[in-house]
Amino acid sequence: MRSSEAEELSFRVFDRWGKMVFESIDVDQGWDGTYKGRELEAGVYFWYVTMKLVSGEELNEKGDATLKR
Repeated sequence: MRSSEAEELSFRVFDRWGKMVFESIDVDQGWDGTYKGRELEAGVYFWYVTMKLVSGEELNEKGDATLKR
């Protein structure tokens, strides 16, 4: 799927305690491992993506990422 197929997008990243450390609705904006301008500790973070396609279909994906320093 190409990003141009997304009509709406929500990308969120959470730390292991469930605190949201990043949120974006811009399909071209990724997370750089920071929160409020400060580098976060190395560890596992959890991400969730909700996307509404131009076709009307909704996609929900989740996973984890390991941040290394």
